[in-house]
Amino acid sequence: GTWAQAKRMVRDSPHLSEYTTQVCFQDAAHSAFDAVRKEPDEHCVSTLEACARALRLLEPDSAAVETAASYLEASLHELVAKQLSHASQGAPRYSRPARPPA
Repeated sequence: GTWAQAKRMVRDSPHLSEYTTQVCFQDAAHSAFDAVRKEPDEHCVSTLEACARALRLLEPDSAAVETAASYLEASLHELVAKQLSHASQGAPRYSRPARPPA
């Protein structure tokens, strides 16, 4: 889902919101995803980047967490590279199948 969907889910589920705490990154961060899509604000990052940052904040001295966070970030960089590659080929984002003759 999207961040907007997550926000609505928490807002519309009173029981869920009792057990969750909103966390915001205050510092401006460059998102690798900016190459594909502009985030709405300077502090916004992709879900993968947010998860990597959260893991590092929760367990700063864990080698396993550093490995997991690095995998998340590498996955995002690969996704961005593939998106940019497809965009440079000029292929349409969507194509409709041809309609059968009437």
